Amino acid sequence: MFIVSLLLIPHLLCSLWVTFAIASVILGVTGFMAFWNINLDSISMINLVICIGFSFDFSAHISYVFVSSSKPSVNQKTIEALYLLGYPVLQSAISTIIGVCVLSAAKAYIFRTFFKIMFLVMVFGVAHGLIFIPVFLTFF
Repeated sequence: MFIVSLLLIPHLLCSLWVTFAIASVILGVTGFMAFWNINLDSISMINLVICIGFSFDFSAHISYVFVSSSKPSVNQKTIEALYLLGYPVLQSAISTIIGVCVLSAAKAYIFRTFFKIMFLVMVFGVAHGLIFIPVFLTFF
């Protein structure tokens, strides 16, 4: 994912922050999987691999707008990135949670697992994209 983010975000430090955010989201989801009694089996692993892309989207979009901003200071770049993409990122996470919410009532393990993992990825991903990444980007 570091190589992909480096291709899409032409700034080494931003690509590194996005890669760390992805790793942090996956680590957080894996930790909550134990808390929510989700086994580390083929179903949950496939869901985790799918969710890497979702966690990449939130951080990458904010980082790209930050890097391509013409504002002079890092604080103004962060404000512009959150102003332009903060609401759409939040909307996409909420709409995804609403979309998979129906699966929470399913009795089949595969659907409940998919819902739980998607819910966690959306919550952690949007937290990283809207809170942690903007703060980390102001460090350079």
